[in-house]
Amino acid sequence: MATREGPALVRVTAPPEGVGPRGTLLLGHGAGGHRDAADVLALTALAGEGWTVVLVDQPWRVAGRRVATPPPTLDRAWTDVTTTLADPRWQDENAIPLPVPWVVGGRSAGARVACRTAPGTPGVVGVICLAFPLHPPGRPERSRAEELARPLAAGLPTLVVQGARDPFGTPAEVADAVGRHDALTLVEVPGTHSPTRDLSTVRRSVTDALGRATVRPEQPRGTAPMSHPPTWPAPHASGPVDAVVPVPGSKSLTNRWLVLAALADGPCTLRQPLRSRDSERMVDALRALGAVVDDSSDEEWRVVPPARLRGGGTVDCGQAGTVMRFVPPLAALADGPVRFDGHPTARKRPVGPVLTALRDLGVRVDDEGRGTLPYTVHGTGGVVGGRVRVDASASSQFVSALLLAGARFEDGLTLEHTGATLPSRTHIEMTVQVLRSAGVEVSRPDASTWRVEPGPVRAFAAEVEPDLSSAAPLLALAAVTGGTVVIPRWPATTTQPGDHLREVLARMGATTSLTERGLVVTGRTGAEGLQGADLDLSDVGELTPVVAALAVLATTPSRLRGIAHLRGHETDRLAALTTEIGRLGGRAEETADGLAIEPAPLHGARLRTYHDHRMAMFAAVVGAAVPGVEVEDVATADKTFPGFHTVWERILEVGAQAPVP
Repeated sequence: MATREGPALVRVTAPPEGVGPRGTLLLGHGAGGHRDAADVLALTALAGEGWTVVLVDQPWRVAGRRVATPPPTLDRAWTDVTTTLADPRWQDENAIPLPVPWVVGGRSAGARVACRTAPGTPGVVGVICLAFPLHPPGRPERSRAEELARPLAAGLPTLVVQGARDPFGTPAEVADAVGRHDALTLVEVPGTHSPTRDLSTVRRSVTDALGRATVRPEQPRGTAPMSHPPTWPAPHASGPVDAVVPVPGSKSLTNRWLVLAALADGPCTLRQPLRSRDSERMVDALRALGAVVDDSSDEEWRVVPPARLRGGGTVDCGQAGTVMRFVPPLAALADGPVRFDGHPTARKRPVGPVLTALRDLGVRVDDEGRGTLPYTVHGTGGVVGGRVRVDASASSQFVSALLLAGARFEDGLTLEHTGATLPSRTHIEMTVQVLRSAGVEVSRPDASTWRVEPGPVRAFAAEVEPDLSSAAPLLALAAVTGGTVVIPRWPATTTQPGDHLREVLARMGATTSLTERGLVVTGRTGAEGLQGADLDLSDVGELTPVVAALAVLATTPSRLRGIAHLRGHETDRLAALTTEIGRLGGRAEETADGLAIEPAPLHGARLRTYHDHRMAMFAAVVGAAVPGVEVEDVATADKTFPGFHTVWERILEVGAQAPVP
């Protein structure tokens, strides 16, 4: 009879030559039955994306003799995993000192192996379990919650993908068993006994979580994977920082141009686009609708729109607000239903006003009344259009989403905003500008109404401006250290809200000038350093975390207004900022529409980022001025600024000696 013992065998594959590994998956495996094999199969697509796959199996004993032969089902699954990788080999290891970013546990025994292994494995930053049985078969009185609690007690973020009808523990039971814990994320796969029966959902959930643990971008292609530590020690500036720092293309412009390209009357070209998780989600969404996108070059992408947008697919929004809001109106023009889902945190973000507007325009949308992900838009090949009323108080993206598709509606679109406030109006101005650049006629009958005339979206070639909001922490670095930072290619005129930084920095004591080199910002030194300010950020809310970092380092109080809508972003940014400023010893209070920040002595602390790229930038800026700051999950900044922490380290390392390449 075969029996199992503790984990010892490690089966390792290496990426093919020329494939730059993003990170490592450590898969704790169990008996190797059909469900465990499905766990491995669920990760096969990840293997082709540059991940090194490591399988930690439990050695088998047959008649008391230890053997290293996996069950046939496991062997077949492993063969599928390694289709795009080098041939695997067994290695007998009695310990697992692997510096891997995430430990990924399969179902049943594999989940327990992962939870036991993770806390003692150097470099691990989180655990993912593809279901977690709370009690063994036939032994409901014996809970395994204490095993799941191990990585949580060690401070490791833990993701559990759980079938809704799992007899050994539903998502609700898992939550009850381990108590309320900020580091635990539960992903329910509706209507299934085992989440591995829905491999696409498992893959999506795992990919989203692992996307925040990518290796450093300067790693040579084809080398062994590098890992992020559980926390990133934010570099502290020992003096003024002088640097020239190019920034990547604008996410907001990249995704708007991509949407228009899918609706255009011919092939379109984007030059200097942003390659990030959000823009890649948009590219994948357009491909799901039938567009052909060649993004093989970082310098130029080419989009060939389909003759007819295609239904029948699924759009994975990840955490991208532009995808979950901009793409549904396109799906309404498709020739069949399109399902939308995304990261668990994205399911809390509002999309209801867009979905309601589509219903008012005659489109069938199924969201079970949630107004959030997941939902299905039932395209019929066209939308009549006409007049629609939208409350965009929570996000200007509700307006932009409908305007972008309006020209392709039969009667065009007349959109009236009905809310009392309208945040981030500059983003709507950006939308109008790109529409007009593509030959679409847009007018403003009054201050709260937009009219988009029906007609073609002309094929275009567009150059994407640098992302001025992503430049915010870099410019703040000059302000807090008394140095000088130059951002090349800063546009003389733009609709990007990041351009408002020039005014903010000037009011807080820095000097700014737009020259042939780009935007030059120089901070003050000594007692004349940063000054607090009373700022209305209603149109530029995305700048708030970096502005808050400046405010907490200022010598006088600050008041940040007009940003109540930030409570509905990637996280509740106002609550998050208040909490993290408190960890530093600072004083911040939430107000009805923003933050009040008072100067106070600061000290080092471990700061959370809440899966929010702007919170990672906040922490980096503070860390440059306050020694001893550590940042959890700094790689979440890659959402809009790929390799952000590497660029940041390079700036602090090089300082005034040379520009950053």
